[in-house]
Amino acid sequence: MRARGFTLIELLAVVLIFGLVAALLGPPLGLQRDRAVRDAAEALAASCELARQRAVMTGRDHRLVLDLDRGMHRVEWRPPASEEEPAAPDPDAPLPLSAPPAVAGDFEPIPGGAGRATRLQGGAALLEVELPDGAVQRGAVEILFDPSGTADPARVWVGDEDGIAHFELEVRPLADAVVLRRAEA
Repeated sequence: MRARGFTLIELLAVVLIFGLVAALLGPPLGLQRDRAVRDAAEALAASCELARQRAVMTGRDHRLVLDLDRGMHRVEWRPPASEEEPAAPDPDAPLPLSAPPAVAGDFEPIPGGAGRATRLQGGAALLEVELPDGAVQRGAVEILFDPSGTADPARVWVGDEDGIAHFELEVRPLADAVVLRRAEA
């Protein structure tokens, strides 16, 4: 009578099969996560660039508000004090080359989707924001763009829920640029 059970060779064959399946499926799942974090970082970079461009176009302060605890962001601006139509410019007067003066007031969400708080998708998280005053890892942070489009230097690290940074968003004040690149390990 033969004893019931598995031989060592049968167990090794099953372990080998599971190992091959994991090796084939593991990398695509990791690539999907990296792709999702990249898409979230690109959406954040687009919102940041939108805030910068709108500040220049409207001649009004704009800001990108980042909620690190909830992984959300939105774009706000200082709207004009009134909705009156401006007077028609004198066609013989020289064109002003400077931005209109900023008027102090409360910030409001910009019209449209970018003004609504948007959560990072795909398991992405806001890990840290580095400002001239220091690094912030919790709470809300604002990156302010003045009417010339400049802002204080800032770096935002976007990663996965495990806290591993995948991408770095850099606001370059002198170049008036927003740059997204892979985070250094």
